[in-house]
Amino acid sequence: MCWQAKDATVKIPFSRGERLIVVHAGYEGGFIKGASLLFKAGSASGDYHSEMNSSNFLKWMKERLIPNQPCNSVLVVDNTPYHNIQVH
Repeated sequence: MCWQAKDATVKIPFSRGERLIVVHAGYEGGFIKGASLLFKAGSASGDYHSEMNSSNFLKWMKERLIPNQPCNSVLVVDNTPYHNIQVH
């Protein structure tokens, strides 16, 4: 799926080349300034999904999301595996 501005054009890649991992958060006023995370997937196997894990997600939340989120915000997180970790 793709979310985009009405005046934007998205080009579908024709190759299985490099991938980018994009993490961001938004609210009714748009994307939260300073909350973006963008990095190049380093997996040579093509399985870049494991590179976004609970450690990266928690670090992003602590360093980028929480310090920049608007006051009186409510954070809604889905059940993606890296959003949850088991603590012993």
